[in-house]
Amino acid sequence: MSYRSLQWILIIALSFVLSPVTEAQITPSQMVEKMWKGLNLGNTLEAGQEGWWQAPAQEFYFDDYVAQGFTSVRIPVRWDRHTGTTAPYTVDPAWLSRVEEVVDWALSRDLVVVLNAHHEHWLLDDFTPDNISRFEAIWTQVATHFQGKSENLLFEVINEPYFKLSAGQVDDLNHRILNIIRADNPTRIVLLTGGGKNSWQAPLQMTLPADDYLIAYFHYYVPFNFTSGQINNWGTAAEKSTMLNHFQQVKAWADAQNIPVYLGEFGADDTVDPDNRADYYHTLVNYATSLGFAWAAWEPGTAAKGFYFREPGSWNPSILDALQIDEDPEPPTVQNLITNPCFDTNVSGWNLVCGGGSKAALSDGADGGCACEDGSDTKYLRFLADTRGNCIRNPNLNYQGPGEYELCFQARTIQYGNSLKARMIINGAEFIDSDDFVLQTGGEWDTYTYTFAATTDCSNCTFHFQFVANDDGGHYRIDDVSLVKLSDREPPVFQQCPENTALPVGADCASVLPDYTGLAVVSDNAGVASISQEPEAGTALPIGIHAITLTATDINGNTASCTFDLTVVDTEAPGISVMEGIPVDPVVLGTAIAASAQFTDDCSVEALWYWGDGASTPGSINDGTISGGHTYANPGVYSVSLTVSDASGNTSTLVAGHYLVVYDPSAGFVTGGGWIDSPAGALAAAPALTGRANFGFVAKYQRGSTVPSGHTSFQFQAGNFQFASTDYEWMTVAGEKVKFKGSGRVNESGDYRFIVTAIDGDLQGSSGPDKFRIRIWEAAGGGVIYDNKMGAADTDYDSQEIGGGQIRIYDGEQGQTMVSTIGNSADFTTPGVSPPKIFPNPFRDQLSITFELVKPEPVILQIFDLRGQLVREMLRAGLSAGTHRISWDGRDGNLRDLPPGTYLIRLRSNGHLQTWKATKF
Repeated sequence: MSYRSLQWILIIALSFVLSPVTEAQITPSQMVEKMWKGLNLGNTLEAGQEGWWQAPAQEFYFDDYVAQGFTSVRIPVRWDRHTGTTAPYTVDPAWLSRVEEVVDWALSRDLVVVLNAHHEHWLLDDFTPDNISRFEAIWTQVATHFQGKSENLLFEVINEPYFKLSAGQVDDLNHRILNIIRADNPTRIVLLTGGGKNSWQAPLQMTLPADDYLIAYFHYYVPFNFTSGQINNWGTAAEKSTMLNHFQQVKAWADAQNIPVYLGEFGADDTVDPDNRADYYHTLVNYATSLGFAWAAWEPGTAAKGFYFREPGSWNPSILDALQIDEDPEPPTVQNLITNPCFDTNVSGWNLVCGGGSKAALSDGADGGCACEDGSDTKYLRFLADTRGNCIRNPNLNYQGPGEYELCFQARTIQYGNSLKARMIINGAEFIDSDDFVLQTGGEWDTYTYTFAATTDCSNCTFHFQFVANDDGGHYRIDDVSLVKLSDREPPVFQQCPENTALPVGADCASVLPDYTGLAVVSDNAGVASISQEPEAGTALPIGIHAITLTATDINGNTASCTFDLTVVDTEAPGISVMEGIPVDPVVLGTAIAASAQFTDDCSVEALWYWGDGASTPGSINDGTISGGHTYANPGVYSVSLTVSDASGNTSTLVAGHYLVVYDPSAGFVTGGGWIDSPAGALAAAPALTGRANFGFVAKYQRGSTVPSGHTSFQFQAGNFQFASTDYEWMTVAGEKVKFKGSGRVNESGDYRFIVTAIDGDLQGSSGPDKFRIRIWEAAGGGVIYDNKMGAADTDYDSQEIGGGQIRIYDGEQGQTMVSTIGNSADFTTPGVSPPKIFPNPFRDQLSITFELVKPEPVILQIFDLRGQLVREMLRAGLSAGTHRISWDGRDGNLRDLPPGTYLIRLRSNGHLQTWKATKF
């Protein structure tokens, strides 16, 4: 059993014997002792969503932690993704419960838990009053929710704020959050750090609040080029000395502030040399423990710094062993280059005979004023040279690399004019001599200094120091010899800084910053210790231009920086899908349309609905859905589309998969008959075929009906192509323009769809030609079989001027007057006359007009054109009661063929007048 283990057993035993009935509140120093050896549950609850970076946390992890002797666990948590973005900024209760579940797993195993706010980049990148208020609201809810937990639950205000915030900003944030925590947790221990400088320097920047329950924390990944895997090796004496020096500075600050310290993160990537990696962990935890720090290794599962393989729960044995503490570790000391410089008891390390008959020995007498210990030693080194060039030397010193070495010593002589010089010999190759030192005679000691500039760059070099006599028979008295390497005052030099570059945006409208330190080329006369990056690798950067600063630090702490621009760009357009709410069936004019569509994009977007009638409205955006609404002022066939633009100007447009038909049942009706010159390409089966094609149609909305009625026929004799409608789906009338759709058959077979587009050139003073277009396609496959305006959009009114005939659009009032004549005999109310039958309508050669008289009456049946001119009188006679049928061959009174078009059939009976409309094609 180790001494430390026995110590803990005694402490625990005494605590049971001596504890009063009411247990005293644990102090921060006691808590650090209790925390001691820990690790992080990394890349788990601080991911955007649990499970993104590592598998969700499992209870057995904590059994494994305890089994390996860990006494604390740090649980990083990201709250932003689970908190409302508007006041009162409610934290999702389910997330609070999940975090509590994981915390309770640890507490139930007597682990000390550090719970923090982690990866809250939204606050650190945009430190505004609104965001501060949101962060305060988060901590208010967290502090309240966990207020009943044991004292083993500690709160850490925020992870690594120093990369973004100044010392003053972090001090302000610490005070704000501490005040919030104290409202419900007056004695719970809270962990803080400072701002402006990172790593071990961060806590040194703090102005501590007046509070008795605080622990300072820092993270340590120095040197970064090793811990991030850019170089493979670490572990020289100088590198370990640097680590110790950093820790000692933290310790000195903490002692002055009377606050204990927690080293909350450290680690090295698993890509470096395994032995060097283990040495790094072992050296660090032993230094930290020797200085009284509690510590927690960064453990992210399968990520590069991981050492606990969570599934199925195994460990990297090398790192696990490295995290063990040596028996009673003591902080190492850095030896001086010259040992025993005051010669207080001996001349250890010095070779006192160097050439000829020279002699050297310790002498009693007045010292040179050495203050190495207590200033009471009475020894000095007496050196008698036989011949010029004799020397005394101190061989095999610890060479610390190229740089400046400062010599300081005291000396005197009993012989006027004696002088000597100092010499450094590095690796037997570089000889550096000082200037001559002319010593004072008599009993007075004088101080002499000299600075050597060493250039040899090697490790494990031999290094000798000598005092060399300049005189034959010289007498020298030497004391207080100090040879130290001066702090390097020359900063590193960037030979190459990464060029300006760009990254594509990723999740959350940000790009994860890579590590660019490996792209820098840096030189330094003393050696480069590390290259760091600000912002650090892994930081989420929003769209825009960001200044990335690399800072090189040499082994003596001198720094130099270079900066390059990194532009985060978004080149991917938003994705839009699943447009809903556009009715497939025609809608009545005045119907409010409510449409929506789903979208995906990593960034914020703006949306605009285009309704096809010249109007556009902004879309309302909520959780991946864009909605919009519109009410049409005019009937028509409209193509609805949605355009979505992201923050970088990338756009996507989604067009509804079908047209929106808006109709006005009271808008009137349309008739037409005539012919067109069928153009080349119109008939798909014979694209080269042209010639005359006849058409005839009538369409209207009957009273109370939602679909129009009527009939359409189209014959292209040259192509043996005859189309006849079977029913209508919809019709829109807009001024002089009409469009209607329906189904029909070709050559009396098949199932086809058609759309007719027509223009009444005489309507509303346009005085233009009448125009006609018909598009016919297969109902099953959608293949177009005829279109005299092939390729034109169905929403357009692009149509072909007719060669002969007429197209007439009647307004609602005219339509009501003539409604009884257009295919709805139920509305025919002339007394004594039964509902008429006009068939076929439209017609080509013969039109049959059938009516029935209830009683004998005189009847006049006449045919008029649309200008009101009589073209033929068919009947003027008294008729008996019963059924009567009159046939009209489409010719005038002179038996000349009338052109295709629409004609009025008027029946006078017993003083009543009724009119029908018939179309000849």
